Amino acid sequence: DYTRVHCPALAIYAQYVLAIHSSDRQRRGEALDWEERYWRPFQTKSIERIRRDLPNVEVRRVPGRQVSFFLTERAQVVQLMRRFLSEQK
Repeated sequence: DYTRVHCPALAIYAQYVLAIHSSDRQRRGEALDWEERYWRPFQTKSIERIRRDLPNVEVRRVPGRQVSFFLTERAQVVQLMRRFLSEQK
């Protein structure tokens, strides 16, 4: 329930859910198709909702997969978090 949050927030979204960098052309195509058909609309609605319900939110997207982007894109995530926290005075 985002409406109960009354402080600034940082929402970080991964670019993908599935492993779209497969060397198997067919699997990669199927993953990208699924991403566009299902994940992208879900993520768009999720971002719209958090922006609507949480006026003090900063939304950022990072490369990588949903399950591991905090590890694979660690430097970028840390940089986003440090910048966000340093601006909250």
